[in-house]
Amino acid sequence: MKFKEKFKNIPQLIKKIFEKFPLTILAIVLFTMFSAIVMDTEFIEPNIFENIMFFTIYFVSGSFLAESILNKNDKKKIGAYIVSAIISIVFVVLQNINSEAENIEYILSKILICYISTLWILSVYFNFKKSEKDFKEYILKVFINIVKTSVIYGVLSIGTVMVSSIFVYLIWEDLGYTLVTRLETILLGFYYIPKLLYCLVDTDGEIHTFFKGLIKYVLTSLVIISFIIIYMYIIKILVLRDMPRNQIFRILSALFIIGMPIWTMMQHFKDESIWSKISEKLPIAFIPFILLQIYTIGIRIINNGFTPFRYVCVALILFEIAYVIIYIIKKEKLELLLLVLNAIIIVSIIVPGINMFKISNMSQAHNLKIFKNKSDYTDEEKEKIYGAYKYLKYSEGGEKYIDKILQDEDVERIKTFSKSKVNNKILDTQYIQANLDIEKINIEGYSKFYLVHANKRSVDINIKEAFKSVNLETGNLEYSIEANLTSQFEKYVNIYISTGVNEMQQYFKENNEIEIDSNKKFIIKSFYLRYNEDTKIIENYSINGYVLEK
Repeated sequence: MKFKEKFKNIPQLIKKIFEKFPLTILAIVLFTMFSAIVMDTEFIEPNIFENIMFFTIYFVSGSFLAESILNKNDKKKIGAYIVSAIISIVFVVLQNINSEAENIEYILSKILICYISTLWILSVYFNFKKSEKDFKEYILKVFINIVKTSVIYGVLSIGTVMVSSIFVYLIWEDLGYTLVTRLETILLGFYYIPKLLYCLVDTDGEIHTFFKGLIKYVLTSLVIISFIIIYMYIIKILVLRDMPRNQIFRILSALFIIGMPIWTMMQHFKDESIWSKISEKLPIAFIPFILLQIYTIGIRIINNGFTPFRYVCVALILFEIAYVIIYIIKKEKLELLLLVLNAIIIVSIIVPGINMFKISNMSQAHNLKIFKNKSDYTDEEKEKIYGAYKYLKYSEGGEKYIDKILQDEDVERIKTFSKSKVNNKILDTQYIQANLDIEKINIEGYSKFYLVHANKRSVDINIKEAFKSVNLETGNLEYSIEANLTSQFEKYVNIYISTGVNEMQQYFKENNEIEIDSNKKFIIKSFYLRYNEDTKIIENYSINGYVLEK
């Protein structure tokens, strides 16, 4: 089909997408129009926009699953839409409740991650089932659809930027370059996202020779070469008796994540070629790599305990093992991996007692007990104890383990175990942040309103100098102003260091406005600081807020 003919078929394509996912696409299109209209304006408060955005994300996730499972005229769809809307509203309301209950926002965020991931994984699973195709063919055609869609979107996106930028620069400069952003937003919501969703069901087309060659000869060859290199590395380890490098885990994980879909798609092309025969053996050939992964991550866990990242590494290994078992026992049921993936995500995030956060806290608390059980420590033990203390200090729920195991004098001694020192002073980096949900702003007496931000990387100067002259600017750089924020941020940091995050948060809620001069006021919405407590150095900072001008 010629390129011109594809564009002629766009109206028909849009009609098909709407017929397949009517309410999902309608919700995406309406939110896209709303976003493009209110972008960089004062028509709506930021908090309201965020609530609408989160409702759309939750509702679209639910409606897409309903439309993936149920047929076009199934009356159960209405009930599914209503349930999705109610659940979405409940989640948005819970996000806006200023509850004093401990960890409520943290728990809710974990539930939301599992809820959304479950909906989308199940949507893919049921769309595959309805396609009545082999899983290898389904994955192949979805991949081809996504590549085609992304290429067309990339061309349209570049063209939109070029044309709209020229128009603003030469014809209507007062519009500003937010016109470019609005048009890009419309293109994203009107074309790219709906078309990506349709990629999951549009699997009846023929496989073009180009894609067959790309997968069969180019991508598969690269995967095979990678396998050969890693086997050479394993032989080197065995011959020279070297310890495997830590980076090998990341390399092998990337190889599985990228290579598994490639050799799965390759197996759709069943022929007598050497590439086809090799691709069928690659999952079995990956088994020694899993053993190498187990060894490398196992050593790190034994030496330093669990962290969420290491927990995810173990979860990935379990997924790889599940893949190999399913491949060996029941190759024609590879789609079960989607359900395995969903189960791993849920267990890792929210299952009590064995989720990544609980296991990591318990593991690091065990490391911390080394301090109480001994009085003399090796350098390795000092590193492990200090690492456990730092992890628990900044992890959710970790401080209760510190309070249970350590006394104040224990904490002071553990701080001396840090390997990072400057002029024999311990470097204790603090990550200080606060965020305020601002529902209303009193603009009486002011005529202009700007949403501004300031970001600095690698500042590495003392707190007084870091905030002496902060450049507050808008996203499109049309407005910029210098402000002295030293006294306010010194106060935030001092309260955080002396009394803790809760007191600092409370002070921030009550003291987040700064008079820049007689005509301007800065309202801080959120900030993030990377601060060294001992050297009084600001390493990085990010600030967001609003400037009111008379």
